[in-house]
Amino acid sequence: MRWAWKKRWLAFLASVWAMPLYAQEGLCRLSVHPHTVRVGDQLQIDVFCQAEGAQISPPEIELEGFTVLRRQLSQPFQFSFGFGHQQRFIQSSSRLTLVVRANQAGEFKIGPAVAYLGSQRILSDEVMVRVLGNPTAPPPSSFPPSSTPTPAPPTGALDGAVYDNQAFLRVVVDRKEAFVGQQITVTYYLYVRSMTNQPEITEQPSTDGFWIHDLLDRNQPPDSFVQQVGGLNFRVYPLRRFAAFPLRPGKLTFGSMTMQIPVGDPFDVLFGRAPAVLERRSVPIEVNVRPLPPGAPQGLPVHVGTLEAQAQLDRQEASVGDAVVLELRLKGLGQVEGIPPPSILVPGLRLLKPEGFFRSTVQGERVGGERHFRWLIIPEQPGSYAIGPFRWAVFDPEKAEYHLVESPPLVLKVTGQALPASQGESTPEKEPEGAGPSSENENPAQQLGPIRTRSAFARRATPIAKRSFYPLALAGAPLLFGIALVGRSIAWRRKASLGSERSLKALRHALSKIRTDDPREAYRQIPLILRTALETKLKEGIGSLTHGELEQFLQECGMDSKMARQWRETFESIEMARFAKAGGESAEIKRYIGQAEALIKALDSFSPHKKP
Repeated sequence: MRWAWKKRWLAFLASVWAMPLYAQEGLCRLSVHPHTVRVGDQLQIDVFCQAEGAQISPPEIELEGFTVLRRQLSQPFQFSFGFGHQQRFIQSSSRLTLVVRANQAGEFKIGPAVAYLGSQRILSDEVMVRVLGNPTAPPPSSFPPSSTPTPAPPTGALDGAVYDNQAFLRVVVDRKEAFVGQQITVTYYLYVRSMTNQPEITEQPSTDGFWIHDLLDRNQPPDSFVQQVGGLNFRVYPLRRFAAFPLRPGKLTFGSMTMQIPVGDPFDVLFGRAPAVLERRSVPIEVNVRPLPPGAPQGLPVHVGTLEAQAQLDRQEASVGDAVVLELRLKGLGQVEGIPPPSILVPGLRLLKPEGFFRSTVQGERVGGERHFRWLIIPEQPGSYAIGPFRWAVFDPEKAEYHLVESPPLVLKVTGQALPASQGESTPEKEPEGAGPSSENENPAQQLGPIRTRSAFARRATPIAKRSFYPLALAGAPLLFGIALVGRSIAWRRKASLGSERSLKALRHALSKIRTDDPREAYRQIPLILRTALETKLKEGIGSLTHGELEQFLQECGMDSKMARQWRETFESIEMARFAKAGGESAEIKRYIGQAEALIKALDSFSPHKKP
């Protein structure tokens, strides 16, 4: 009888021993961020490999054209049973994180990454990366968080938590008092004795009053640590780690996080027993946020942290009507992403809406970034123009001091003739001296004498006022006078319309004569002809209006919104084509000439009138 029970236990242990051998499965995932960079820029490569039934080896990957700057290898999750050399793995994983620098331009294939599950090779997919060699190409709009190792939770007093001998949550902040805009680093940890499955966050902490930047990649499993608390060993997992920047002074609170944690023994999975699920909630953490002290330079925007500013023009000399690019680069620590573009008002220069790019960076545990702004400048008058310097007041929260940061001043020299004045504003012609009022403005009733209903003397004929046709004459005279005025107005409008049509026809003819082999002159003449056509039709100057204001003004004059938008988009696209590479091609210039001719032709059926 005993031997029979022994055989049964041996059979059970053999089946458990052999189970992983028949359930060995693995996979590897490769991700690269970003996919397009410039020579000298950094990118992050993540390889995550996972296996069922056995331990998977660390992944390996070959790189060509890149220099490895940082390398981090971790094995965040491993569930096993057994003892010593008889240990068998139920699930294992390995993650390799690389930060590399692009060395040369071109298209590069990264991968596949290779990991080993026993003698079996597990391959990831491949990712194509494009490296640009043009130093003026725009930087990528975003960048993943830095792969700096997550620090272990502090030892000593168990602050920010309520202890439980099975599982509990803990919140760690690096400071509980800060200035407005100063970084506070916050980490939520899970302490657990054992888990049978992945825990689930059912409620994220509230962060009202803070601007948040995550420091952990939520798509990757976190590192884990072993820490002894209360004489017991706990596995510690960082759940969330972020940099918080206070937006207002006062008492602000990091809210509580709630989790569902399955606890128990790995054998519960083998025997089909449902694990126990614990719900745990972290304690809220209150911080005191102080306002910035007085002493900041008056009239300047304030940035908290560090800041460097550089400004440059793509050229220092240009002609009237040419496009010039102004670029401003800001780099530093703190909430750099929230810095707005400076307002630039220089009489004689027209600036289009700036284009912005941002790339976040993490230096150690401090969050910062690089913010770029680009303006397209259209000179309208010759002369020498000073642009900048751009200034910021920077507050150092560690020293509680202000200092001034400014970009170097720039000078743009513009040559050529000023753009012609608006032709829609006309001065009324002077009447010759001594000339009387025109006949069409004269009132016939003022030329007649007073109408008498009685004669003072005896007359042979009946007075006109007594005759039968007199009432009809009185009634018909105003009617005839009104008809004459209407006819005169119609004739004047027809004459003006014919004059406007002739002018627009002449402008279309001028467009057809533009030389397509001289892009600079072509792109100067096309907008001038379009502006002249509008001013001729509107009988009002539009030279001082921006493109957006012009669209709104045309709608107020009765033009439908679709046509008004086409006018605005045509002006903007022609200005952008001046410095685009494809804009200098003859076919591209002909296309804009055709668009301009169609717009001017459409003005024939447009009758401007101000909406009430």
